[in-house]
Amino acid sequence: FVCAAMGNAGGCFADDPTALEAAAQAGRPAEETGSEQVLPRPQQPQSQASRVEEVEQTEQLRLEQERRNAAEQERLAAERQRLQEEREREEAAATALAEKEARDALEARDAAKAAKQEELKRLLEETRKQMLSVSEGGKKNRYGDQSSMPEWREGVSVPTVGLVNPSSGGKAGNDILKVCRRTPYYDTRFFDILAVVKGQKRGGMMDLFRLELQAVKEAAAKMGSRPRLVSGGGDG
Repeated sequence: FVCAAMGNAGGCFADDPTALEAAAQAGRPAEETGSEQVLPRPQQPQSQASRVEEVEQTEQLRLEQERRNAAEQERLAAERQRLQEEREREEAAATALAEKEARDALEARDAAKAAKQEELKRLLEETRKQMLSVSEGGKKNRYGDQSSMPEWREGVSVPTVGLVNPSSGGKAGNDILKVCRRTPYYDTRFFDILAVVKGQKRGGMMDLFRLELQAVKEAAAKMGSRPRLVSGGGDG
């Protein structure tokens, strides 16, 4: 009947059981086939209020992150500042210590130098006293007991220093030195050459002669002149 109704177009379902079963299944409702057909739920449009809330939450998160970043930057800057100040304090302390040590060393050197100068001054004074303590005893002075050297006048007489050998000329040099010792200016400027040669220790007669020679040179320079060096006899 079916085949006759369809005019046998495309063949008869009765001739193909599989085709007949498929046609029967296609004609049944979904409940009868045993498989439930699930359709997607249509998406509800987002409301304006929810969109505003989402934007506000995003902005709050962004601002909070910015605040945390700013706080971290401030902490790092404060830490760098603290380290810098600590380094500066350490450098200042090291500089102050080095300056103090340098001052102490300089003061110690100055004190040692001053002590040496004072010691040299004392030694020179002792040598000068020894130089001036010439005994008038012994043989009579061939130049007389009241004889003296020519008067030396400041600014007129040429600055002079002398070296005399007391043994020269049959010990005439000794008599000359005695005359010099009782005459101002010559008493500190005329030296026993033997004592100078022998007295080369620090603060000895050589140092005293060098000191007086320097003074004579400076005095002559102020006068526009040259100093005079008197030598009486050798050093032998």
